[in-house]
Amino acid sequence: MWLKSFNKRVVIIGKCIGILVTIGILLISSGCSTVNASGGTSVKIDGTWDLISPLQRQIAPVFDNQSDVNVQVNYSSSAINLVKKGKIDLAITGIEPTSAELQGLKEYVIAYDAVCIIVDANSYGGGEYFDGSAPERKADGFQNITMDDLKGLFSYSTTPIADRWTWSGNYYSWLPVFDLNKGTDTGVRDWIPKIPNIYPQVRFVPGKYDTQTLLYQVLGLNEAAIAKTWNKQYSDSLLDAEEEYLAGEYPSGRGYEAGTGDFAYKIEIASRRVIPIALQHVPIKVVSINGINPLLNTQAIYNGSYPLSRKIYLISSENCSKATTEFIDFLLSAKGQQTLTQIGYLPIQPN
Repeated sequence: MWLKSFNKRVVIIGKCIGILVTIGILLISSGCSTVNASGGTSVKIDGTWDLISPLQRQIAPVFDNQSDVNVQVNYSSSAINLVKKGKIDLAITGIEPTSAELQGLKEYVIAYDAVCIIVDANSYGGGEYFDGSAPERKADGFQNITMDDLKGLFSYSTTPIADRWTWSGNYYSWLPVFDLNKGTDTGVRDWIPKIPNIYPQVRFVPGKYDTQTLLYQVLGLNEAAIAKTWNKQYSDSLLDAEEEYLAGEYPSGRGYEAGTGDFAYKIEIASRRVIPIALQHVPIKVVSINGINPLLNTQAIYNGSYPLSRKIYLISSENCSKATTEFIDFLLSAKGQQTLTQIGYLPIQPN
């Protein structure tokens, strides 16, 4: 009697175990698990400031309005490792992950973007600068740069003075002409060629902005080593969004507008995502690289011929939660792609 009862229990327990194993296999095969890093219907996403700022401010609210899943966004310069450790659900990055980083993880391309070199509109346009009625300087417009010159420009602070990169464009100052034999002023003024002091002024804490990190990687430069030469690094939380940074760096009325001031050659970098809206508010222009302007030539971003093109990735564990999968599916959907496009990214499929 006892043996029969025992056997029945074994059969029942065996069936229960079989059901649980079957459920587990189904969940694993669908790429989902029952619990995520945030412990339920929330999705934790980390990344650098230039990527999590639009995610938090403009993308997550759209998703939250149509889903019960809550998106939690935080800054991290090591987001992929946090996914591996199960601390967060997703990492967002604008730098292509390596095969070693992707071990045990899955990647999703959600958009295209590019790093843009920008300069004040006045320096881009060039022309003549007058102090009152008297001419002071004239210059070609700073509108294009080669990759070799770009490397020289961004390694400026670690290069000996005698070897520093100089711009090949024409730049003149209206100066007195001296008689070299007599050492006296001839009383005549003329346009004298000069070499303008041009160097990049963007200085973010290394690892804070993927936009900056990618630039240095492509140029083969050591971002951390170069950063040690800077007198100041921007780390103020008020500058977390690129929009806020550009608004602070190019205020109107400072002579940055085309034809209104001296040539500042104020060179910065920004993601292409932010440029269309920035052009409506700050006096900047996008400089072409090797003759390609990333704002005008989107095909060059898709095919990679623009050298600072990039994809925007989401990285998840192989067995991500249902809530995480729902968020990924949203970004890859027509609605998600429309949202990404509206904030400045290029969709994964060219229009």
